[in-house]
Amino acid sequence: MFTASAGRRHLGRRPADCSPIEVHRRGHDQNLNARAAPVSDRSTEAPLPQSATPPPVATLTFACTPLTTDQLVGRYRLMASDTYTRILDSAQSLIVSRGYNAFSYADISAVVGVGKATIHHHFPGKADLVVAVIARYRQATEDGMAAMAAHEPRADRRLAGYVGFWEQCIRDNSAPFCIAALLAAELPSLPPEVAAQVKAHFDELTARLAGFIDEGQSKGELASAEDAQLGARILVATVHGAMLAARVAGGDAEVYASITRPALRRLTG
Repeated sequence: MFTASAGRRHLGRRPADCSPIEVHRRGHDQNLNARAAPVSDRSTEAPLPQSATPPPVATLTFACTPLTTDQLVGRYRLMASDTYTRILDSAQSLIVSRGYNAFSYADISAVVGVGKATIHHHFPGKADLVVAVIARYRQATEDGMAAMAAHEPRADRRLAGYVGFWEQCIRDNSAPFCIAALLAAELPSLPPEVAAQVKAHFDELTARLAGFIDEGQSKGELASAEDAQLGARILVATVHGAMLAARVAGGDAEVYASITRPALRRLTG
């Protein structure tokens, strides 16, 4: 999700709703097993639409060769998987723009172009859908942080990359707010399974940043000598508070930068 330098994003960042950390939106549905068990099996192999009837073989050909039954089934499964992903994409965008309680399956139906019955087929309830959205977001975040750790050896640059990532998202309006932070504001009214996903995201993010800080302190790359866990919590709170300030200011990235840069200097020196 991140590159080695601050303010640059890792290749593969999601075009519409970059998660922190990504932005690796496509191709992660298969990783939901460990994070969203109630719905994960649908992400890898969605069942065929109940009402789908394969068209006559003669009408679907490839290189003038009739498709076999297995090929037809494979095409329908691919279509179902694409629908699953587009439903998740739409739900994530709606959460960012409206929050959990202000969107419905009717809104998703209008955006994706499928009936509400199809959405219920993949996600029986709204909580199931949002659990899947956050599970995917968590996986993208972890993938982005792991990629940054692998490609940038210095802790100070990793922290700058994390802070700079969100600054750039606000500047180009690709993902001006963290979806987990938006849902955290609604935590008291969220279903327990959704709230658990939101909390898990922040626990994982804080732990990853604390690891960066601890490593940087041990190598002499950071000026701060405070507890790594505390430093990570302060940085997470500062970054997400700066996102809110930027949103109030009409999406002003300079407002975000004016808040986060001093916090970053406090750690890096």
